[in-house]
Amino acid sequence: MRSADIAALLVQGMQQQGNGNSDIGWHTGVVQAWDEQTGLNSILINGNTFNNLSVLSTSNSIMISPGDTVALMRVQSQYFVLGRIQAPGEGAALNWRSDNVSPNESTGNTAYSDLATVGPRVSNVYIGSSRRCLVIASSRIAVNGSGGYFDVEVSGASSIAASDSRAAFGVSDSVNPGAVTFTATNTTLLTAADGLKQGLHTFTMKYRFEAHGGSAITFFGKRTLTVMPF
Repeated sequence: MRSADIAALLVQGMQQQGNGNSDIGWHTGVVQAWDEQTGLNSILINGNTFNNLSVLSTSNSIMISPGDTVALMRVQSQYFVLGRIQAPGEGAALNWRSDNVSPNESTGNTAYSDLATVGPRVSNVYIGSSRRCLVIASSRIAVNGSGGYFDVEVSGASSIAASDSRAAFGVSDSVNPGAVTFTATNTTLLTAADGLKQGLHTFTMKYRFEAHGGSAITFFGKRTLTVMPF
């Protein structure tokens, strides 16, 4: 439905309410079930459950999850979902958060740890009831007979350690010898299946060294981190 059509319905509804006509009205409901791929849904309205209501705007439908409160418009006996209702405060602004660290710094630690300049780090990231976010981490890595890995640690409402299974890495060894400098980017979708919970979080990039018969350290520089809750 076009925005002009929606606006016309809203104006018509206000005029009818002013005249005591109840053909068009506004309500709230609680989402009982919502399929992100198909849009099939179940919503509790005034104690009654309605299934598979139409959505006037599909652009924000992927933001809706079970337990969310949604605004609805009623035209006679048919309800339409307008979108999710979010109170001001935590999670009201579902924005992307980014940070970057420029210095070129090294580590010889084989376990994930901080460099001399901690981060990049983004704090106070609110994960909503969808319990998912996209994490994009990037760094320049300089190796010489060594390997370098980086991943993101999550703390706060959830505790998710940095892991090789998600890490970006580069290696200079007997197969690929010599000094090599390159930029690696790692894009990770974190969900409830990974242990991500609703609430405030801090995301911090972590780094580790891997020995391959050459240098005892690996350098990381021009590090960036972006977190996108959705």
